[in-house]
Amino acid sequence: MVATVPQLYNTNFNFTVLEMILLGRSPHIGYVPGKDDIDKADEAIEKIGIEYLRDKEFNRLSGGERQLVMIARAIAQDTEVILLDEPTSYLDLKNQLKVLNVVKQINSSQKVTCIMTLHDPNHALMYSDKIVMFKNGTLETGTIEDMINARNIYEVYGVKADIVKVNNKKFVIPDY
Repeated sequence: MVATVPQLYNTNFNFTVLEMILLGRSPHIGYVPGKDDIDKADEAIEKIGIEYLRDKEFNRLSGGERQLVMIARAIAQDTEVILLDEPTSYLDLKNQLKVLNVVKQINSSQKVTCIMTLHDPNHALMYSDKIVMFKNGTLETGTIEDMINARNIYEVYGVKADIVKVNNKKFVIPDY
């Protein structure tokens, strides 16, 4: 089973945050969610840190809050693979780092394969083990060391950049 987190999600129904997350439990639920399903949803809510949103209407949330809910829904689905389409879109810097840290933690501690589309190469440097890039209409894949370099950044993004090391961490710094 695969869980997905779309870049943008809207619904015509007036679901609460808890109900939206419980929709991720659909493969595990009979006719109605049981206590175990609600517990899994609450664990995901707590893991993301959105307890304050639990009973709010999903349609009244900001784009960033919706993104956090959809990530919690994927976590509650309890799958071996999570596909995330730009999971940091609509999020401020603090929540971008929170989401990426949660995804990395799920990947390492729960042995869940997490595949993300990221447009910030610095996020890829900090949170990825392997990189796939679209270059000149073809897919190229490799390790961080092989893929994140000035040549590839220019070929993929059309931006000249330097790769610098600060405190033993690599960063992509665009030439302005």
